[in-house]
Amino acid sequence: MASATRTVRGDEFDEGDRDKVNVTRAVGLSILLPGAGHLMMGSRGRAGVLFGSEAIAWTAFGYFKTVQHQKEDDFEIYARSHAGIDPTGKDDEFYRTLTFYLSREQFNDEGRLIDPERQYYPDDPQWDWQWESEAAMGRYRTMRNQSNEAESRAKLSLGAALLNRLAAAAD
Repeated sequence: MASATRTVRGDEFDEGDRDKVNVTRAVGLSILLPGAGHLMMGSRGRAGVLFGSEAIAWTAFGYFKTVQHQKEDDFEIYARSHAGIDPTGKDDEFYRTLTFYLSREQFNDEGRLIDPERQYYPDDPQWDWQWESEAAMGRYRTMRNQSNEAESRAKLSLGAALLNRLAAAAD
């Protein structure tokens, strides 16, 4: 009776299983940090491109978030100076409203004509504003739009980082 012999390697996997584990690990690393899986598999050129793409995406994200916050500060300060707002307890909806109405009275009066059920700002100095001119309101709107544009670009940068991960994992 012939006995079957089996050669035992240093672990319980054969070569095919080890390759599957390495590819799975490389994909996981690529999802965590694009390029890391390629580097592990010995593809330095692709790893460099993916590392660079990741660095660019996160640098752009940081830059655009910084610009967004600077522009927010700018338009809030501008609204205090040129419309006389009290910033205490104001949300983004309040700041958005300032882009379209010269004063609280205009907002409330036009709102009653358009939609009687709409919320109004109370007759309270905390909610008052009066733009010194339409040009000042237009300048404020431009500053606010710049902040919103920077926020959108930051979101696109995050999308680029996600796309970089997907491309790295697929490759």
